[in-house]
Amino acid sequence: MIEIQIDNVIGPYDSWAEYFGEGSVSAEGIKKILADNPNETDFKLIINSPGGSVDEGFSIYDLLRTSGKNIYAHIVGECHSMATVLLLAAPFEQRTANPNARALIHEVRTDAYDVTEQSAQATADMLRAYKDRILTIYADRTGGDKEVLKVIMEEEAIRFPEFLIEHGFISSLQAYNTNLKTKNRMAETKARGILSKIAGLLKNEDLVVPVVKNYDYTDKEGKIIFSTPESEDQVLKVGDTVTIASGESSGKFIIEQNGVDVEVEIEADVVTEIKEVDATMSNEELTTNLVEVANVLKDEVIAHEEEVTAHNLTKEELVNVTAELTNLKKDMEVKNQTIAKRDSEIVNLKGQVGSHHKPEKRMSSGAGVSKNNGGSGVDRVAIKAMRKQVK
Repeated sequence: MIEIQIDNVIGPYDSWAEYFGEGSVSAEGIKKILADNPNETDFKLIINSPGGSVDEGFSIYDLLRTSGKNIYAHIVGECHSMATVLLLAAPFEQRTANPNARALIHEVRTDAYDVTEQSAQATADMLRAYKDRILTIYADRTGGDKEVLKVIMEEEAIRFPEFLIEHGFISSLQAYNTNLKTKNRMAETKARGILSKIAGLLKNEDLVVPVVKNYDYTDKEGKIIFSTPESEDQVLKVGDTVTIASGESSGKFIIEQNGVDVEVEIEADVVTEIKEVDATMSNEELTTNLVEVANVLKDEVIAHEEEVTAHNLTKEELVNVTAELTNLKKDMEVKNQTIAKRDSEIVNLKGQVGSHHKPEKRMSSGAGVSKNNGGSGVDRVAIKAMRKQVK
């Protein structure tokens, strides 16, 4: 989707003004955006404009309506004068506004100078023609009565979104989407919702309305139906004050929470009743839901097993590790036996030293053997060499 910013005065293209950063919203500019994006099908007007030239506004309106594109329009700030006509280039269901948007619908005006009686009359005729043409667009695109719209135009008042919804200029508000307190955990939420409904049916008891902690409440398609103000306790209950997105103050609405359909009745912007919808379930539906719950739980078990497996040894790896430990144990036993044998040899050598035995001159592990001081028989260097080999 390409966004087109309608964020300035509506008027003919002026290269000098454009150069100094004071360009207008022009038919030429809109035409260029469409031409630069030939393969794009969706275009959204982001409107924050004080209005401007009637002639240029008509040109832009016709250009958009004959473009063959899907046109959306959203008011982010002000939508005054001729900007209201550009708003209506989008179909009703694709016209929206921010909660504090404003629109000024007023009479057609012109600057006149050096006026004669005849030229004044011609100017008045022209203004009436322009006014009638704008009212025709209003009536055609909003579905409103032309005479009623004429009165609205002549009142020249600032209108807020609720008024625009009531009179068909927009279809809905863009609700605030911050401070949502719940997280979307699809599998867990779905399983809990189905199990809650089944448990209530098996016990033949009324189901408990699920705890709701969102500020905005939507239908199954995700469209916001109504909102509650921010507070510490965000559980929807009878007596809560709400704001209905359509601008109405009363009605019955179906919302889905935790897999359960809930009907909320609102009167004068106050919740008067909350109840389950269609709490009955056939055997076939019960079986289907049980199977669905079983599948959800099975998937969770499999995911848990996979997580455990990822952090543990496989059976084959465990066998290999055990074999390695056995081999190491055997090696340690052999080395212990070798150490014990050499310790015995050392003891024998020490005995020879004590009996004044005189060994022959020899080489052992590169260590020289020399005569013992005092004729003791065995050089102490040889003993040290033996101990070094044992280590």
